[in-house]
Amino acid sequence: MERVFIMEKEDFNKKLGRKQSKLTRYSHSRNAVYRAILAMLDAIDTDNVQSSDYGDVLKLYDLVLDLMVSDSSRLSAKSRMFFVSEHWSYMVNDPYIVDTDNYGYSPYYQYAFGPDNKPLNLGDQFGEMAHLDVESDGSRKARRSKVCPDAKFNTFDKWRFGSAWNDDGYPTKFDKNGRPVLDGWSKHEYDKLDDFASWLTRNGQGKTRNRVQLFLSFHTLDSAENVVDAVAEQLAAHAHAFIQTANAISRYTLMQHLDFDFDFYISTFNWLATSNVDHIIQRGLTFLRQLAGAVKNYQLVSDKHETLLYLVHDSRSAVKADKPSYRPSWVFSWLPEQPDASYSSISGAWDDTPTNLGDQAIVNKAVVSA
Repeated sequence: MERVFIMEKEDFNKKLGRKQSKLTRYSHSRNAVYRAILAMLDAIDTDNVQSSDYGDVLKLYDLVLDLMVSDSSRLSAKSRMFFVSEHWSYMVNDPYIVDTDNYGYSPYYQYAFGPDNKPLNLGDQFGEMAHLDVESDGSRKARRSKVCPDAKFNTFDKWRFGSAWNDDGYPTKFDKNGRPVLDGWSKHEYDKLDDFASWLTRNGQGKTRNRVQLFLSFHTLDSAENVVDAVAEQLAAHAHAFIQTANAISRYTLMQHLDFDFDFYISTFNWLATSNVDHIIQRGLTFLRQLAGAVKNYQLVSDKHETLLYLVHDSRSAVKADKPSYRPSWVFSWLPEQPDASYSSISGAWDDTPTNLGDQAIVNKAVVSA
């Protein structure tokens, strides 16, 4: 017979008190995200929480501490170098949840509906919307049935990944520099980095000895095992960026410049705090986990060279995992202080260098520039 651990009220209060004390300094924060999250926490009557909810309340506080306090995951963490991952289908679609009793429901999703008042169907490049997700009960659902296009991306020129790639993920249209011709979401991603690079140089970041460097690569060929069907299937198409600024900035500032939708979370947490909804603990957990997952896509870089090589899957980790290689000439670069440099000269990855043959083969033409 399985033993069930039941936490005593006194033990719960001690653990909760320790976590709450770590958040005291944030009560006067000027950050709107922090204020909304703390307002949601304040709306929970912790004196009258059911014992069955003790664990969830503590998990709730742990997630908040991760976002505000933890060395590796907090929004305030600062660095000069970041590695960014943004997934196309996850960005242009929202979870389609209209049942107000669902813990994932938010009145602030901006759904794009067709004339029939159903989720707009904007196509299915790479077959991602037809992908069959395995649910917790073992059933399978097409991803299209679970999402709705976000109204901010409800035009074909923004929703489609890009016409340079065929449906199998191979680029077929190139510019004069040998890079994929950008339109749709891929152009949207490029424009965000272009605007950020302009902001960095306008604000004097390029006037010090520390150089501004930005690189962007699109990954459309990655795959993973589908253990249910015993096949290798295409992973969600995504963009990776390496960003080096002259002066350190916070993860939060970076995410703002890259148009992360903090407003959705601010509005949702404030709604949870003021609307007297049922199951506020479980609803708060749902959106905190969602936000924490998104924050992981904006990582502080500890190994610049390996991170640069990962943009084309020439890093040690990518080679070990047998990930598909991408051409260095497909990488987009912003090097305002180094007009004669390139992604290849800085990373050591070249189009005519064999890949997946070990580190010596990968870097044998490297002229690494800091």
